[in-house]
Formats: sequence, C-alpha cells, structure tokens
Amino acid sequence: MRKILLSTSAMIGLAFATGNTTNSVANNNTGPELKITGKTTVSTYFFNADKIGTATDAEVPENKLTTRVENSKIKFNVQGSTEAFGGLDYSLLIALSGDTSKTNTVGETVIKLGHSSYGELYLGDTQGPDGFKKLSAQSVLGGLGGFSGDIKNIINVPGEVLWSNGLEGSPSKSTKIVYISPRIEGFQLGVSFTPNTQQKGSKSLNNTRINKTKGFDKNNIVGLLSYENTFNGINVGLSGTVIKGTVHSAGQYESNKNSRFEDPAYKSSIKYGETLSWAVGGKIGYYGWEVGAEYVDNKKSYSDITHFTSDRDSGKITNVGVSYKFGQSKVSAGYYHSEKNIGKLTPLGKALDKKLKEETAPLGTSKAQIFSLTYDYKVNTGLSLFAEANHFQLENSKAAQKVVKSLDNITKGSHNFGDNKNTGQVILVGTKVSF
Repeated sequence: MRKILLSTSAMIGLAFATGNTTNSVANNNTGPELKITGKTTVSTYFFNADKIGTATDAEVPENKLTTRVENSKIKFNVQGSTEAFGGLDYSLLIALSGDTSKTNTVGETVIKLGHSSYGELYLGDTQGPDGFKKLSAQSVLGGLGGFSGDIKNIINVPGEVLWSNGLEGSPSKSTKIVYISPRIEGFQLGVSFTPNTQQKGSKSLNNTRINKTKGFDKNNIVGLLSYENTFNGINVGLSGTVIKGTVHSAGQYESNKNSRFEDPAYKSSIKYGETLSWAVGGKIGYYGWEVGAEYVDNKKSYSDITHFTSDRDSGKITNVGVSYKFGQSKVSAGYYHSEKNIGKLTPLGKALDKKLKEETAPLGTSKAQIFSLTYDYKVNTGLSLFAEANHFQLENSKAAQKVVKSLDNITKGSHNFGDNKNTGQVILVGTKVSF
C-alpha cells in the first residue's frame, strides 16, 4: 500500500510541476507540457460453458454471471521539443493501472525521442513493435476484442490448447530499446532489443538470472516491416513480424548451462526450443468497411523438448475479422483458429507419472475455434456502449491431458481440473469511458 501511495503522490506532484511550466521557450523550444489520458471499461458477462473458472467438484455451483473492470489505466505523458541535434521531440510516458486487483500500479514507463526525418527511439518498459504495429483481426474488432479480449480469463482453457493474441517469445513490456523508422513510400521498419525478458524497471539483477517454473529469453530481437497506402479510396495495410531469442531453461541460471549451477530446490529443469516465431497480417478499409487477418507460426518457440519429442511445436494461429461503421455505430465479426502438435513423450516424459509408461503413441493435436460478434455505439466523445457474443470450441486429446496434469507438479500449472475439452458461449455488455 505504501508503494501505491508513493507512486500516486509522485504522479500528482508531476502533474502540478509540469502544469506550471512555461509553454513556450525561445528558439522554438517547447515544453515540457503534460498531457493526461485514460480509459476504463466496466463489463457484465453472461456465460454458459462445460467448465467455468477452476471448479473441479461437480457439486460446487458455477457462477454464470460476473461483472469486471477491465482495461483501466491513466497515462501521464510529458512532451517537449528542442532545436538540439537538428530538432528533437522528446517525451516521458508513465502509465498507471486502474485495476484494483493488481499489486503493481505502474504498467509502463518509457522515454521517447523522435525526429520526423530519422524516426522514433523508445527506451524503457514498453511493448515492442509486435505489440502495437502488427496487423490482424484484432485491428478491426470492436467491443473488448472478441476472442482477443479477456474471455480466456473467465473460462477453463484445457492444457495445451493455444489461445493467444500474440507470438510466442514476445518480450511484452520488459525493459528494451525500440526503434521505429519514418514511413517511406508506405514502408516502415520497427525493431526492438530486449537483453533479458525478465528485466522490468529496477528489478535486482540476481532476480532476473533464473526462473523456476518457465524459461526466459536473453537477447530477444523483434523485427517488423509494415506497409500502408491508399489506392482509389481503398486503404491497404500489411505487416510481417519475426521474433528471435535465446531461451534459458526453467530452473537454470542464465549465466551457465552446467547442471551444477541449477537451482538445487528445483528438481527437474525443463529445456525449451529456441524462440523463433513469425506472423504476417493485413488490413483493408473501404467506405466504412474494414477487413483484418493474420497468420502466426510459433515454430518450436518455448516448446518443452525435455518431456516431448522433436515433432512437438508451439502452434499455428489463423484469425480474420470484418467490421462496418455507420453513423455512431460499428458492427464486427471475427473467427479464430489454432492448432498445436503435441508430439510424443520422451523417456523423461514417461517418468513423470507411472500412468504414462504405456503412452507410446503420438499425443495428437489441440485445437481451438472461436467465433465473435460485436456491436459498439458511440454516445459522445469518450463515451461508448458495446455488446459482444462469442462461441468457443476448445479440445485437447485425453492422453495429452493426462500429461498436462503430471507436468503441473513441476511447472506449477493450473490445469488440474482434468477436462480435455470445453465448449460454450459468452455474452457481455459494457460501457467504455476514455479521455
């Protein structure tokens, strides 16, 4: 609580300090000036599914109605400009979460330096180009994003089923350097470098050297090339993304691969496939209509190669969405499909549980299919209402689900509900406020 109060006090102090700053300086220098933006959503979910939440006892009633506060944040953006270095725009962005369930109040801290001729440089805890530049169905869907929203946090997703909006190995908001080039003839390049995906803020170096339950990346690089242009009133956008990194095994210190350097309290280190995932996506817009689509191939990124054979992969994703705006309204529909090859068990995999000794055949594939329909109505600037309907079909093989339960003992997972499939519907209505 003390940290929260200190963070909030610092932001209020920053607001007063920058608010009293002179807005114009000689020699066309400007700033710094403070701009505050924010948003929040309150949604009510109605759902019907084979399994909801994490209830395992058939006699325990499952709640099929819930209300949530989501996507709540406030951003303090201090901006300025100077004639130094041939003209430079600079800013400091600090984003605070409005989610009362989170213990970390600060979600993003980044310095941005830019020039129209040279591009933009981002330094700090922020997303890479894969987080805000790639194109997909998510680029056109309304509501809370349908399958790209928070539905998966409400229902049970069987183990090994891939339900994700991003690429495997994404550095998320770990501390990094990002460069976004100017757009030239429609083309733009984005690159990020993350030395250690466990590093955020001023986290102690010793605490970034090991992860007991999952792997992490060193020298993670994201590259994205995009294209945008307009032809006869048709807006066209394309993007291609690649993520590459060196994975360090769970339970193993990043500085040495020898077993004697492994955490003695962690009995079974898991080795993972190297990070190498890619995606291509696009968006087309014409007179209120928009179509977005994406294909993702995660290859073997973060694939468990200790307990499974080399034919295992991290899954492929296809998503497509279409939307239409008319007046103050927008309707959209989307489809998501994923498929993941689980592979066979290695001798170490069979040793996880005596029940697995007879599992010699391939464990099959896991699949997900999700259909989304959304409606948005803009009441006024900064205020909108929305509704969503989603249908999902998630399935894993029964043999693979047995393995998932055994792996939970060492990965500290949460798939102990035991179901290998889940089908159902989620309907939600809500209100968005932004400024």
